[in-house]
Amino acid sequence: MAASPAFAEALVTVQLKDAKGQPADGTVTLLSGSGQPVASCVAQGGECELKNIPGGTYSVKVEPAKGVAPKARKVMIPPSGKVTLVVATG
Repeated sequence: MAASPAFAEALVTVQLKDAKGQPADGTVTLLSGSGQPVASCVAQGGECELKNIPGGTYSVKVEPAKGVAPKARKVMIPPSGKVTLVVATG
C-alpha cells in the first residue's frame, strides 16, 4: 500500500454568498495579522480557491461586486488539508 502524499499547506475553497444566501461575485482576500495581503481570489458564481495557504490566523476581507462589504473577520486555517470558508456579503 502506497503512502498518501502529505500536504504542506491548505487548500481553501471560498463560498461567497449575498445577504439572501445566494451565490455572489467579488474578491476575497486573506490578510496576515499585520494586515498585509497573503492571498486573494475572485469569486464568480459564488466560488473561488486559495491554494497553498500556510496554517495560521487570518482576517478575511471581501469586496463584493454588488452590495455592502462586510466587516473583516478572523479565521483559523489549519496547517494542511482542505478547508471550506463561507463568507456572506452585507
